[in-house]
Amino acid sequence: MSNFIKFPLVDNAVVGVPLDPSGNLNGTATGGGTLSGTGITAIAAAGTTSSGDGAGATFSFNNNGQTTIGGVIITTVAGGDDYKAGDTITFAAVTTGATSKFSAVVVYTLLADDLLGGTITRPFFMVPIDNLGVIKKGIAAEVGTNGTCELQLKQVNATSGVGVEVVTKFTVTTDDTIALSAEKIVAGIAEAVIKAAQAENSVPEVLLQSKVKMISVQLS
Repeated sequence: MSNFIKFPLVDNAVVGVPLDPSGNLNGTATGGGTLSGTGITAIAAAGTTSSGDGAGATFSFNNNGQTTIGGVIITTVAGGDDYKAGDTITFAAVTTGATSKFSAVVVYTLLADDLLGGTITRPFFMVPIDNLGVIKKGIAAEVGTNGTCELQLKQVNATSGVGVEVVTKFTVTTDDTIALSAEKIVAGIAEAVIKAAQAENSVPEVLLQSKVKMISVQLS
């Protein structure tokens, strides 16, 4: 069994999830300018931006004979990942082609019902340490600025069979209500890693000084 450390997340942090690809978005979009054309227009992921971490979703747009955005049907085709209720998705204007068009950007605010499984919260995040290579210092936490730190993983170089290579990382983000230096963030994580290495399957909790809390741990 792998050794893990446990990051407690503030207030059962909301987890980003895919959009539900089984139907239409449930709320009402805004903007869009002048609507024209008929039929279904495919919206690729590159044609959207998100106010949060969500990415990769694709959509279809059908003006359904409407001339204003209120009656438009927006359907999720592929769910992407890391979306949360309250995130806004902005669709770039579509002004060419024979299908549904809109002359200005469309903005939609995601509802919990638009998410696959609804809003999901997570009280903590588990990170394996057996393949941990480096705890890399990031940004200090300040009032109004989130702190960060990276846990970089390693593996044997597949080409030569020797050496190590960073292949992926976990990025830890703290809240922005209490100041804590980048060095102390690293020290708090390192302390938990050492405890885990000394006592297999103990799953120690990462506790930062000054009671600084963590809001997310993202694998990338």
